Amino acid sequence: MRAKHTPRSNGKGGSPLSEQRAADAGEIAIEAAPGVVLGGDLTLPSQARPRGAVLFAHASRPTRRDQRNRVVVAALSRAGLATLLLEVFTLHEKVGHPPAADVELLSQRIVAATHWLRHQPETESLTLGYLGASGSSAAALLAAAKLGEQIGAVVAWGGDCELADAPLGQIVAPVLLILDGHAQDLERAYELRQRLKCPTDLAIVPGAMRAFEHAGPVQRAARLTADWFTRHLSGAAPVPRSSQRALRG
Repeated sequence: MRAKHTPRSNGKGGSPLSEQRAADAGEIAIEAAPGVVLGGDLTLPSQARPRGAVLFAHASRPTRRDQRNRVVVAALSRAGLATLLLEVFTLHEKVGHPPAADVELLSQRIVAATHWLRHQPETESLTLGYLGASGSSAAALLAAAKLGEQIGAVVAWGGDCELADAPLGQIVAPVLLILDGHAQDLERAYELRQRLKCPTDLAIVPGAMRAFEHAGPVQRAARLTADWFTRHLSGAAPVPRSSQRALRG
């Protein structure tokens, strides 16, 4: 699996959602499968050693240019967490909400990116968490089910998870669901929680999914996300390299 990591200078955006970027951010490219190259940003906090690492998968584009996602990365960085902001689609693929048939494919790409993180000197010894937003929530949960104890915590934004056949009972990491509060989302979230055997929690942030251009909802959701990962990744023991064989499949 080939990858490149290009450091990039810091800066500030001009939108209401803009926040100062983390001390060390760089563009990366991951070959998740032959001919499938995924882009992303690896951001390291200013602390000497991060408390953990979060793979932030988003199924809409342009992911890395979206100030909403930058707010989340900045919140994670302030909490002392490294972040890989991953584009789960290639430049040439159709962008949008993936149908249920694509969830397995996207989960494979998240697992491949996890493998990449486990072989970077900055993140190889850190406990990992998954953040799935929009159409990637289901894929992040499925990837967590595949990797079991190798994942320390999961946050899923949105209740549109098409996971009828997914082995959700295999997820051992604590899961936080962040929803708008719409009836349909709450119904799906209730079904998910019934199937999950791991510790779970539910946060309602009105406007966080469909009115994300407003600063208030995105900042609140970002704080909840950072708090969840800080709580569950900081004190967790990292996965030793000898038990990471599932990542190499």
